Amino acid sequence: MASGIVVVKQYERLVILKWGRLESVAEPGFRFLIPVIYTGRLVDTREQVDRVPTQKY
Repeated sequence: MASGIVVVKQYERLVILKWGRLESVAEPGFRFLIPVIYTGRLVDTREQVDRVPTQKY
């Protein structure tokens, strides 16, 4: 993300921070961020499944 151009995939959201504070959440598509002022964190929104073994009482 150092270049300033971010591609947000369909299953992701981009959390945009301005000077470290929450600015907005971007939907999928091409996004441009000014590298010094804005930082972005990609968040995967796909459903994840964990298997939990059965327990005996």
